[in-house]
Amino acid sequence: MRINSYRIPALAWLVWLCVGASTTGLANTAVAPVPRDAKWLERHEQFVSRAKQDDPDVLFLGDSITDYWERADKKKGGSEIWSRDFAGRRVLNFGIAADRTQHLLWRLQHGEIDGIHPKVVMLLIGTNNTGLENDNLTPRSTPEETVEGITAIVRLLREKLPESRLLLLALFPRGEPMDPRRKQVAQINARISQLHDGQFIHYLDFGPAFLLPDGTIAPELMPDLLHPSEKGYEIWSRSIKEPLAKLLSAGSAVAESERIPLVDLSSDVSRRVVIDREPGQYLGHTSTLLLEDGATMLLVYPKGHARGPIVYRRSSDQGLTWSDRLPTPSSWSTSVEVPTLFRTVDAQGKKRVVMFSGTGAGNRSLTVRMAISENDGGTWSELRSVGDFGGIAAMSSMIRLADGGYMAFFHDDMKNLDPGETIAGKRAGVLKTISRDGGLSWSRPEIIATHSRAFLCEPGALRSPDGRQIALLLRENSRQFHSFVIFSNDEGASWTAPRELPLALTGDRHVAKYTLDGRLFIAFRDTGRGSPTYGDWVGWVGTYKDILAGHSGQYRVRLMHNTKTIDCGYSGVEVLADGTVVATTYGHWDSNEAPYIVNVRFKLAELDRKLSAGTN
Repeated sequence: MRINSYRIPALAWLVWLCVGASTTGLANTAVAPVPRDAKWLERHEQFVSRAKQDDPDVLFLGDSITDYWERADKKKGGSEIWSRDFAGRRVLNFGIAADRTQHLLWRLQHGEIDGIHPKVVMLLIGTNNTGLENDNLTPRSTPEETVEGITAIVRLLREKLPESRLLLLALFPRGEPMDPRRKQVAQINARISQLHDGQFIHYLDFGPAFLLPDGTIAPELMPDLLHPSEKGYEIWSRSIKEPLAKLLSAGSAVAESERIPLVDLSSDVSRRVVIDREPGQYLGHTSTLLLEDGATMLLVYPKGHARGPIVYRRSSDQGLTWSDRLPTPSSWSTSVEVPTLFRTVDAQGKKRVVMFSGTGAGNRSLTVRMAISENDGGTWSELRSVGDFGGIAAMSSMIRLADGGYMAFFHDDMKNLDPGETIAGKRAGVLKTISRDGGLSWSRPEIIATHSRAFLCEPGALRSPDGRQIALLLRENSRQFHSFVIFSNDEGASWTAPRELPLALTGDRHVAKYTLDGRLFIAFRDTGRGSPTYGDWVGWVGTYKDILAGHSGQYRVRLMHNTKTIDCGYSGVEVLADGTVVATTYGHWDSNEAPYIVNVRFKLAELDRKLSAGTN
């Protein structure tokens, strides 16, 4: 028999066995999140950065056995197998050598899975919780404690990634057949196999594939009796191929009850007008306003991602052609947020165009500002403060009240308000502010919606067809839920509790307009996990009753395909006198190019015919 390369002192194991399932009754370290050294923290920060850039279909989580997938060492690495089977796919490997359950818990609680939406998470963790510490005397974790650590990770993944499927791998066999750690691994696997639910958690054990008939580990598969060789990684890849394919299919499936037809306009360039494009320059989040003449359209957007100098342009022919970039007041170059345009009319009938510029997240030294035009955008004022408060994406939307005033909506991370106005434990709040003088001044904001777990933001306002009810469609930015909606039946004095919307309406920055036949067209960027248009600029067609009842609606429209995940779709939407919808936004429309500004035009009757004829 092969000599064990890692002998465990018999006395130490006798002590462990006598102690039993709880290590001397002390707190279970396997469930207590803890970081490691500076080099480890550097790897962690690299993973957090990658998570902000890439949204994977598959996420690998684990220790060195996972980490070494990309290691170029045939005796202890699988880089060639990784390159063959996973390179070029949307896969991230977040394995770190020597991690235990407590270390992975810490990583997951500190940003590594924030903002991503993998269809499948593959988890292999716990082998480093077995055995002894480096002194060869102190046991690390009992099998029961390790199971608790793995279970804590599974629960955290289910909480943070509720729509992801989890492929929970059994710990691989290790050491010689009589190695006490082999028995520990078997005990751990027997327990974690019970986490399998067949829906979201799928347990898979292919450990026997590494063993010879006598129970020893095949040396060509695990030369050090712990880490797979290249041939060992070949077994791993082959063993997960079919289960992974099934879970990827399941993870992308939309429930039958939420299926909705799709009309695809993304390849129809005849409907498209390129408004502004500058090589290497990010041109971002748009806002439009159609004037009462039915032809003049105003447009603003920043030179930069959600901040930067504001660009202003006009169209006199319903958005078919556009002016050059027009001169703007000097303060417009200091904007740190997304600009938004609105029409106001005061009690004397004086018309104004108001443009807002918010403060962004946590800029307590700044306030929401606005510029005003009293000649339909011919000339503009400088940006000036609207009050002693800040806000994010202020103002996201505005609605006229029955008494002639205006109510505007935005959200905040609770850092722009005075400490006494925050709500303890809330991640973000949706706020309202009111103007009684045609938009010249605005009231102190009031919080109208929060959620204990969801991040509610970017409220998009609309009224019911009879004008008696106000609805706010809300982006959900933790990415753990669908979008939300709240309603008011008393002109915004009180609001219902937030309620999730269907997947078909899940997205960011909803802009809703009624069309001539009474149906709604709502533009947004699609963030619904499992949606076939995820990340694209889309529209929704349905009725107000659909929103009220929580129905999926009539159909969706892919306006344009976005080549970079969820960075598009702050839309301007205008409905012309003949029923033409003109939707305007920015996006990454061409790979490896900076985002630019376009509009797309169509009539719902045209979309209806395409849907009926099946000519998408």
